[in-house]
Amino acid sequence: MSNMTEKEINDAVKNFMATEEEILINQKLSGNIKDEDYVWMSKVLMINQGFDDEEIRQEYIKFANLNDIKNYILDRLRDIEDIDGTLETIFNAKKDFFPSSHLDIIKSDVKKILIALNLSLLNFSSTANINLYRLNNITHGNNDPYLFLLFILY
Repeated sequence: MSNMTEKEINDAVKNFMATEEEILINQKLSGNIKDEDYVWMSKVLMINQGFDDEEIRQEYIKFANLNDIKNYILDRLRDIEDIDGTLETIFNAKKDFFPSSHLDIIKSDVKKILIALNLSLLNFSSTANINLYRLNNITHGNNDPYLFLLFILY
């Protein structure tokens, strides 16, 4: 019988089912990745590829859920020649974004998400000249308030 811990077994199963890109990302970010992190990672990746704000917004409109964003990143990473350099850029940008662990308390409660969304929109609209009509169009595109909140935060 093996002396593997439950965590080691779970990590082995996760790595077995993961793509090569997912394994590289997990290794680079010390395995501390939540699905929410793929939102800011996708933004960094798009900026790194020369997307402007409007192009990033248009890409986010296409996403229906967090899994779509994760798949987007993994597909993009497959086409990048300097994957280590790109992952290093993403890793270095992590400190610039709101930790997803702070959202654990609200992510399963739609009412809390909507309250956070409204407070975020009020805060952004009073502190920046932001086109709320454009932001509202994003929610109509995917109808996922949690994803919309992540888009605003990141």
